[in-house]
Amino acid sequence: MSQTNDYIVVDLNCPDARNLLEIANSTHGYRSPYKWILIETGTRTNNNKSDVTDIAIETDDMFEGSCKEYVKDLEILVDAELTCAVKFGSKLLLWQYYIVTENKILVREKYGEWTEENGLDIQYKYKVTSFRRKNLRHTTIRIVCVIDDNDTYNHLDDFRFPMVDMLTKAQFGIMMSLIYYMNSSWTIVHTGHFGVKTETGRWSGLSGALEQKRADITGSSIHIENPQNEDKDKVEFGNILLLVSAALCQQGCDIVPSGVPGRILTLLVFTSLMFLYVAYSANIVVLLQSTSESIKTKEDLLKSRLKVGAHNISYNRYWLINATHPVYKAIYKEKMAPNGFYNLSEGINKVRQGLFAFHVENGAGYYYILKTFHEHEKCECTEMTGVIEGIFGYISCQNETQYYEMFMIGLLKIGEGGIEKRFLKRFYRNTKCTHVAASFTSVGIIDFYPAILVYFCGVACAFLVFILEHILHKYSRKYRSKEVNIFSPSHKIKKNMTLPLRAPINPY
Repeated sequence: MSQTNDYIVVDLNCPDARNLLEIANSTHGYRSPYKWILIETGTRTNNNKSDVTDIAIETDDMFEGSCKEYVKDLEILVDAELTCAVKFGSKLLLWQYYIVTENKILVREKYGEWTEENGLDIQYKYKVTSFRRKNLRHTTIRIVCVIDDNDTYNHLDDFRFPMVDMLTKAQFGIMMSLIYYMNSSWTIVHTGHFGVKTETGRWSGLSGALEQKRADITGSSIHIENPQNEDKDKVEFGNILLLVSAALCQQGCDIVPSGVPGRILTLLVFTSLMFLYVAYSANIVVLLQSTSESIKTKEDLLKSRLKVGAHNISYNRYWLINATHPVYKAIYKEKMAPNGFYNLSEGINKVRQGLFAFHVENGAGYYYILKTFHEHEKCECTEMTGVIEGIFGYISCQNETQYYEMFMIGLLKIGEGGIEKRFLKRFYRNTKCTHVAASFTSVGIIDFYPAILVYFCGVACAFLVFILEHILHKYSRKYRSKEVNIFSPSHKIKKNMTLPLRAPINPY
């Protein structure tokens, strides 16, 4: 069934109408995307009660009829699209009903009216249902949070101690903005970890609270592992690949496209790569004078001499201990296990001492760095992509929750208005290198081992070339000597013969 244009139409005068509605109620048939129209064909008089134009009115006796009696016991939640059409004189009045779940308040909205002369007249100011019904009348929204320190409950909204339970504190202000947007109340569901899949197939922790419907939305950014397919499909491009390779190598190619689009593309490729190489050549000096950035990937980190540690929090332990990627497993086993987890101050101090990489939330790490490091020490710190790739923070909610559209629209508006950015900037701050001072660091032989290796390899190659040249020189002299003896015996020089070094000078 289409989510926008298809409706289920029920004539309430039908004898089995009530049974049909009850069956749909037991199978959650009034949830999105299903849309219903209930038609009551009995004509009603004005009785001074037909001029109600309120968008939302609680249950009262201002609108009487069998339609209201049918829907009052149904599970028509805030995302339901159930419209009652009641004939009133020469026109049809269209009303929509829904229930605010916690207080079981039946709310009706005047959708519009229909007449033969004017057709359908929709009277909604806002046609998007989730935006129109965002007033939840203080319905309690259950927010599940991962909290390691009980003192966090006292500092959820005062921006104090940001290095403790940062994922929860940074998200809490955004959640409160969402609660305000929906005019609802809130309660916290506590959990100590993000959750793993158990042997029974169920989830524990934060994910389990959503699965078991003990919470409506997450107050901590949930971490989801995105398995990446390591096997990539290889496609042969034939002549195109050869042409591109020639452009990359700044060489010509005997293949010339015959079509105009191909020739235009060839010209653009060669021209753009030419400018790219010019820019590269112009920056060689800058690159040579810049500081070393040899460690950029997880593979570089594994091959380096740096020791590795991680912030001692629940999700770090889970992702690193249970890593399945071979590089991640090697980093943990070779550089961390079994005592590679440290508290924040201990880990950052090890970074300060040098030759140590610390896996930590950048907000918490930079908070401690700003408080303890000198200016020149801040400039010596380097940040790289976390050891755990493919993991992103999400705000999650129950599957098929009635508040899904409200959550989504509310969070989008919070992001568009800059509120989300404001909260995140209070927690995730970066250091600024304002003063670069000259510093000296002791260097061991292993630090310039590649340079020594290249030097000795060059010396060895030079020595081999020298020996080869010496052998070839001796062989060539011997060969030339044999040629003289065979073809010019008269040119032999006696052993005791003395030759002048130069011709005599004529004094005249």
